Amino acid sequence: MRPEDKLAHKKQHDQKKQEQEKREKQKQDQLISDRLFLLRTAEFQRVMNDILTKGGMFRSVMTGNSMTFYNAGKQDFARQIWSDFALVDEERSHDLLKPKFEVDRNAGPVPEITTERGKTDE
Repeated sequence: MRPEDKLAHKKQHDQKKQEQEKREKQKQDQLISDRLFLLRTAEFQRVMNDILTKGGMFRSVMTGNSMTFYNAGKQDFARQIWSDFALVDEERSHDLLKPKFEVDRNAGPVPEITTERGKTDE
């Protein structure tokens, strides 16, 4: 390969790398913005509290059998989800660990869950 071809190839490679880094930064900025938005909603906090509770972040994973590895995996995943939000807003992310389920006695029946085109699942 001629030196000028190598230089052109390197320049093209550097441009692609810069474009990829720019796209990755835009993606990360969007995720930060989305996480901030979600952290501000009570509905999201309730759902995340349920997910983190099921992940067993504060439970022992030790069972004395192969379930230990399964429990450790769930716990690691829950911690990773929580830490992603903690990096964005530490105070609000701690709120995810507090249960926020309130019963509204005047709310009436729970609406039916529908599938495609408004048809109910039977």
